[in-house]
Amino acid sequence: MTDNKAVLRAALARLKHVAYRVQDTEQPTMTEYMALKIEQRDRDALGYYINRCVSESRYPPSKCFEVVSDRARGIIQQASAVTANTLYGLENLMRSSAQLTGRKLVLLISDGFFLGALARYGNAFDKLPQITDEARRHGVVIYTIDARGLISGQADATVNLVDGNGALDRANLGEIPASQDALHALAADTGGRALRNSNSITGWVTDTIKETSNYYLLAWRPIDAEPRAVKFKRISVRIVGHPEMTVRLPRGYLESVRQSTEQATIASKSSAKTAAADKVTSPAAADLRSALSATYPQHALSTILSVTFLDTPDNGPVLTSSTQIATNNLGYGANDQQAATIDLAGVILNTEGKPAASFQTKLNVNSLPENQANADDAGVIYNHRAPLSPGLYQVRVAARDERSGRIGSAMQWIEIPDLKSKTLSLSSLLIGVQPVGETQKVSETPTTVPQVQFSVNHSFKRSSRLGFLAFIYNAAHASSESGAIDLTSQVQVFNSQGQMVIETPARRLAINGDADLARIPYAASFPLQALAPDSYVLRVIITDRIKKTTAMQQVSFTIE
Repeated sequence: MTDNKAVLRAALARLKHVAYRVQDTEQPTMTEYMALKIEQRDRDALGYYINRCVSESRYPPSKCFEVVSDRARGIIQQASAVTANTLYGLENLMRSSAQLTGRKLVLLISDGFFLGALARYGNAFDKLPQITDEARRHGVVIYTIDARGLISGQADATVNLVDGNGALDRANLGEIPASQDALHALAADTGGRALRNSNSITGWVTDTIKETSNYYLLAWRPIDAEPRAVKFKRISVRIVGHPEMTVRLPRGYLESVRQSTEQATIASKSSAKTAAADKVTSPAAADLRSALSATYPQHALSTILSVTFLDTPDNGPVLTSSTQIATNNLGYGANDQQAATIDLAGVILNTEGKPAASFQTKLNVNSLPENQANADDAGVIYNHRAPLSPGLYQVRVAARDERSGRIGSAMQWIEIPDLKSKTLSLSSLLIGVQPVGETQKVSETPTTVPQVQFSVNHSFKRSSRLGFLAFIYNAAHASSESGAIDLTSQVQVFNSQGQMVIETPARRLAINGDADLARIPYAASFPLQALAPDSYVLRVIITDRIKKTTAMQQVSFTIE
């Protein structure tokens, strides 16, 4: 899960659309829906294809029924494999979502599919109730979108069919609704809605997010404890005295969830393999390895990660992974006076999922005085620095309390720009920095900054000031003899609703004469008293007025 736009763009670039068109090379064209109608012995569909077969004299009349039926069977078998893969993937998503707490919203975007293929040749026909049951168990609501938008149902230019007596039109009459039945069922059975025959996707998604933000959680105990033969239990909820109101909720649940033989075998083999591997490694190493490879972070031990990059004269781009681990619930021994031990491991992965760097260490933490031990911000910080080439990276860290065995993990993406391109760029924003000589207003003057400590958890009190530091790279020099640099800066702050709550005017930066012009430091600060407790995004914009280019960096923070 990420809101990093560079990561989202990279993920989108990997997506390749493959049209869902299951058909063979025979003529006339036979669609999946036509194949299903033929399998159902629909008179119009079967008669049309048999008549075409006979009229074109490609096969003896006695052979045409078999030929048409074989074509339909082959197309349906192809379709069942594609549909089954879709449903298996959706079911796995439901299961993996169990690692995320709270209510989840899943948007399924699809061109639609037919369940009839699974009913005849697939082994996944029972997946729909299993998916909806998994969704209910893990607090997932599915909303579905028909990606075709507003559709007419008429044949397009790719379907070369001549229908003189209207037989195909009659057979095709229910194709669009049939392709949307599964999308409607997935949404309705989990308490969501389906968007069909509409191009208003953006507004519908906005409304969906709003309506799922408010909900009631109902719990009950069945009166009859005796097991029944019915596998699927239906649920109905109505508001007494308000028949005009609609209640959306999961429509039922499965009495028991059983693994298939294949799934059980795979799980058994996986468990055996993991157990064999763990025999040759310590419990700490096994736990850390598992946490580093998990889909979602673990929170039994509060672990916060902040990742930044700076360009240095000696090593070029250096990525700093700062990990803050809460110390108020570590194991300090029977009398809470002994030193606690934290096993910490981290890995930096490139876009191909291969390690670009890694680290592992032990941290010994002395017990804190009672008046400090329970402080919310009590924690130990570990910094790891790794010189890296430009690119997109994901940093994963995992920490384990040696005594209690509690695990915490975190992950974060970061993009290191290619400074050799000579494009105006900014380092990461280091926040929580207090610049020298700060005043009571926003200060935006580059200065030579001494050694400083910056925040890892990005959480601040309203009574404090937020200071930040960044470095400007590849600023253009004027062609005059002075070689002057002409830069302006602007600071913006957005709240959790995306509303701008602070915006400073663009101001020209005064460059100190002794500054490293390849790495121009820029520091600023502003008070937080006027901002309500909330999560915010700080955005810094640097404009090069010589080259007419702009660089931007942003970072999120929270006010308590």
